[in-house]
Amino acid sequence: MDDADDQSVTGFGQIAVSVWNHKPFIAAFSAIGMVAIALLSLFATPEYTVKMEISPPADGGISNILSQFGSLAGAASSLTGIRIPSGDNPNFTSVVQILRSPAVLTEIDRRYGILKRFYPKRWDEARKVWTPPSDSPIATAIGSIKGAFHIPAHPYPTADDLALLLKRNLETTQIEFTDIYEVSLRYKDPDLAAQFLTWDVNTADAIIRAKTLKRIRSEIDYIDQRLQTVTIAEHRQALSALLSNLERQNIVLSGGETYAVVVLEPPTITVKPTLTGVAIMILGGLVGGAVLAIAAILLLPSFAARANDAVKRPFARLARAKPVAA
Repeated sequence: MDDADDQSVTGFGQIAVSVWNHKPFIAAFSAIGMVAIALLSLFATPEYTVKMEISPPADGGISNILSQFGSLAGAASSLTGIRIPSGDNPNFTSVVQILRSPAVLTEIDRRYGILKRFYPKRWDEARKVWTPPSDSPIATAIGSIKGAFHIPAHPYPTADDLALLLKRNLETTQIEFTDIYEVSLRYKDPDLAAQFLTWDVNTADAIIRAKTLKRIRSEIDYIDQRLQTVTIAEHRQALSALLSNLERQNIVLSGGETYAVVVLEPPTITVKPTLTGVAIMILGGLVGGAVLAIAAILLLPSFAARANDAVKRPFARLARAKPVAA
């Protein structure tokens, strides 16, 4: 057992020494990887960041009516013994949470055809149809990976595909000590990104509003039915006050007043392309070059040795060169 451990330590020591002796080769490979990625990034489509600020509505309006409803419902239920159905009211946080959801993206596509704009190369405008996916080796490999993980491969882009893109590129950040959120989107087409953020926030708010309206109208019908059977005047008065509040909610929400979100700052576009992704790519090239060099040292030692000598040779000549006398 001890001999095996000693051999293992010795083996690792030899690998470490070999890697250390090939420092010039590793440095050269890392530099090549970094420069290659940097050159590629110069020809890559730049990304821009679009930002907007949103917040909950100020106290008053629908929020004030909703707060009154809670106290009225509790009082009416205690007095009459009737269970008042009152679901949770979706709020500003609900809107922020669903900005990237396929449900919201599906509705945006239904209204504005957003998928055609995010995936224009796949959309045949003349024939009004989606073109089939590429049959290139890369696309085939991606399809195989999706199949292995039971991820559905659709013949056309879907809201789920866009949701994956937004998961990487759309961020929501709460501004410290406030209820304000900054919503930012990185994308190559800044005008489309700005338009999308507006559609995204408005559609999410509309979905929350529609769910709330559906609940309110269901509660109005329920209390209407109970009023037909309640005879005690005090009980009828409590239910009538509750019904009046619900009808006010219905009128306000149906009239288009902001429900769950207010846009404080409309989308603004950065003047210069976002460089964060480029920096990460260059760092990846640096690390990737080093990893490839180490793999070559272990798997192709003769090649690595020759390459290492070739890299060291110019520096050795410089070191041996004598300074020229003045």
